[in-house]
Amino acid sequence: MKATLEIAFSNPKTVRKAFKSLEQETSFKKRSNARIMVKGKVLLISIEAKEFAALRATVHSYLRLLNVVFAVVKLTEKEG
Repeated sequence: MKATLEIAFSNPKTVRKAFKSLEQETSFKKRSNARIMVKGKVLLISIEAKEFAALRATVHSYLRLLNVVFAVVKLTEKEG
């Protein structure tokens, strides 16, 4: 089973920061594998798992992490 998340950012600098923040999460390989790539202003997260429950859990984990990334981006934009 596979899932791909495509998240658009406002600029390439922000997407690279998000990539760096999430990159280390791909090293945790228990029940699923994930790859993260950047294409322009889009962050691509490709997830593979043998079981639906593992796929769903991994997608949910990345969505939670992305929520934190967007919150930090929003906070830093207000300060800047």
